[in-house]
Formats: sequence, structure tokens, C-alpha cells
Amino acid sequence: MYFGAGYQQASVEDEDTPTTQYEDAVATFSAFVNFKYYIMKGFYIQPEVSYFDYGKNKEKGGGDYGEDILVGVHFEYDF
Repeated sequence: MYFGAGYQQASVEDEDTPTTQYEDAVATFSAFVNFKYYIMKGFYIQPEVSYFDYGKNKEKGGGDYGEDILVGVHFEYDF
């Protein structure tokens, strides 16, 4: 079984104005889990579930960019 995750944070360089306030930093996050299952010699499938959080807008009180959950299958056949 394989697990993985990633996190990225970036500073916001915009200066606050009387009408717009900005966050100090914004961040994104993702994680996955999968399992390699051998069907026969030289052939496997690898189901995976991944989660992505795209973070928030850099403006304070701004919107959220959303998140996704993806499900898929990797496969390989060596001949």
C-alpha cells in the first residue's frame, strides 16, 4: 500500500488597501492512497483515491477554490 501527501504555502505580496485586505499566506494540500495488485506475472492494476484542496482566495473573506476527490486505476503490462 502506498500513501503520499503534499503541502504548498506561498506568501501573499499584495499590500492591504482601505477596500481590500489580503491574507499573509495561501496554501494548497493533496493526499493519495493506492495499492498495487498483481493479476499475473508482468501485469498489475493499481487502484487509487486522491484528495486535492486547492486553497482559498488571497483576499480575506474571499472564496474557496474548492476541493476534489478523484478515483482511478493505473495499470501496467510488461511483455
